[in-house]
Amino acid sequence: MNIKIRKAEIKDLTELNKLQQSLVNFERPFDDGIPAKGDVNYYDINRLLIDDFTYFVVAETEGKIIGCGFAQIRDNLNWAIEKKLGYIGLMVVREDYRRNNTGKNIIENLTGWLKEKNILHIILETYSCNETAINAYKKYGFKEFVLQMKFDTN
Repeated sequence: MNIKIRKAEIKDLTELNKLQQSLVNFERPFDDGIPAKGDVNYYDINRLLIDDFTYFVVAETEGKIIGCGFAQIRDNLNWAIEKKLGYIGLMVVREDYRRNNTGKNIIENLTGWLKEKNILHIILETYSCNETAINAYKKYGFKEFVLQMKFDTN
């Protein structure tokens, strides 16, 4: 299977929104704060596609989009030595196309773009109970960095 990574375009918006909903559906069991039904938009994909500080890519094979992700240059904390950092989001590969290096190819493409922009630190987020994603990101060279904790008052 020949998988190509290319820059996402506005014409990909429908498929990108479907991928976003597949990610939301996958993550619903991890977070009771996500509404049980209906579409949830983690990101405004249309805005990301035209943002000068965002690089959005799709993975495609035989003309079919099978995955996506974006890299974004963001302001770092005002006290940090590095004033800019990279953020990777909406990393998703269709289930039937996983385990063939598609995710790795997307990550390498996104981190490569950030390196070209002289970004030294790159962060991403995943649920602490999503061991599959955590293990994959560790394989790609990411390390655990900050632990965010939640307290429910009910």
